[in-house]
Amino acid sequence: MITHDAEAGTGGLDGSLLFEMDRDENKGAISFNETYAFLGSMYSDALSISDITALGMYVTVANCGGPILKMRAGRVDATEAGPSGVPEPTNDTPTMVARFAKAGMNVTQMVASVACGHTLGGIHGNDFPEIAGPGRSNDTDFLLFDSSATRFDNKVVTEYFSGNTSNLLVVGPEATNSDKRVFLADQNITMQALSTPEVFSSMCASVFEKMMDTVPSSVKLSDPIEPYPVKPTQLDIALTPEGNITFEGALRIQSGDRENVDDLVVKMPYKDRTGNACDGCTIETRPATFQGGFGSGFGGSFKFFQFSTSLPASTSISNFNVTIQPPNSSDIEIQDNNGVGFPIDDRIIPLQDQSCINEGPFEGDENKWNMTIVAAIRDELADKPVKLEVAVKTPRQGVIIPAIIKQSVQMEPWSDVENFKTAGYTLFKASFGLLVDSLQSSYDVVSGEGDEEVRKVFVGTGSLISKECKPWA
Repeated sequence: MITHDAEAGTGGLDGSLLFEMDRDENKGAISFNETYAFLGSMYSDALSISDITALGMYVTVANCGGPILKMRAGRVDATEAGPSGVPEPTNDTPTMVARFAKAGMNVTQMVASVACGHTLGGIHGNDFPEIAGPGRSNDTDFLLFDSSATRFDNKVVTEYFSGNTSNLLVVGPEATNSDKRVFLADQNITMQALSTPEVFSSMCASVFEKMMDTVPSSVKLSDPIEPYPVKPTQLDIALTPEGNITFEGALRIQSGDRENVDDLVVKMPYKDRTGNACDGCTIETRPATFQGGFGSGFGGSFKFFQFSTSLPASTSISNFNVTIQPPNSSDIEIQDNNGVGFPIDDRIIPLQDQSCINEGPFEGDENKWNMTIVAAIRDELADKPVKLEVAVKTPRQGVIIPAIIKQSVQMEPWSDVENFKTAGYTLFKASFGLLVDSLQSSYDVVSGEGDEEVRKVFVGTGSLISKECKPWA
């Protein structure tokens, strides 16, 4: 984010580093690319590499014993390199101060960002042989900033004051002692404050969050993300040839101070497609069994409850609430998603059983796999154009993360099978040639255009790879 221009509102955490690996100021391209290759497995049409980078910082700091940062979403990836201007070890103090000021950081924040950033990691000798010194310039030479370089603590500060620091940006060649110049920029005032562990943790959290949230002025980030008390997850809705809707998934319930979570009675009262409730409109759940049904993260611990049910397609489901009743209690907690219920849209239903991705060639192209997608469209939408939009991961020269480009094909009624019109739905089908790099991707099914558009978004393709497309029977 250091190349951010606060006055102009440009740059920041926008992924432009991907296009800047060849710059001398960004030494260590191999390490950068290894990191992005790892993070890139999460990159998708719904999650930018910029958000993933911020999330990586959140997870790394927490995993290493640091503070829990506030994580926001909504960063937008740049499509080209940004301006240069990353501070270098040979820069003098006025240059450093000016560079951080342009990015919107004062001297205190500059000192804190460097000290907090260097509590982990070190210098790669092969990238900086002039700093590492003789005999330490191999790709295996990694020279640590402090004695606990995998632990988030303030030893980078205390060892600086005690005179036994291993930080070569403090005690290395004078010309490249950039950390020392930064720390002394305010006569060690900030470093003295950071020598207290509690202050170190709070100041690091503040400056890291500022760095994570430094984005172009055109980008509006979300509020800090907090775990929901109840979150529906892994939801799947399907249509059967018999005219039923199958609905299954899980509920993630924050354990918190709850007692006997295994014995909670969790139910899902729901409303039908028209928004009406009924006495029998309740879905039962059961405790999940995988890993004991428990999960945990930096946001706390969770208990999972599974459900699977079949509903008449003629009435279906539009939304549901969640009721939680402790054992041996008449108290019932209602989670209603801020009064609107948890919505279910059944107008477009991708049929994963009838969909598949198999090895090519596709229309004579050996490089493409055959992707077949079938979706059930409500009859009131079936007279409008229906298309399949696929998120295609497209390689970019010199950039390890591919571009994601939406490509579309028309879907046609699957009229060569019996019952292609079932229970108020019409089945549509499309074929698409998918490159190997995009096998793990996503697709949308779209009915109509403009104000009449209805879209089922971000349907994953991973479960379709090398499986049989089941017949509709």
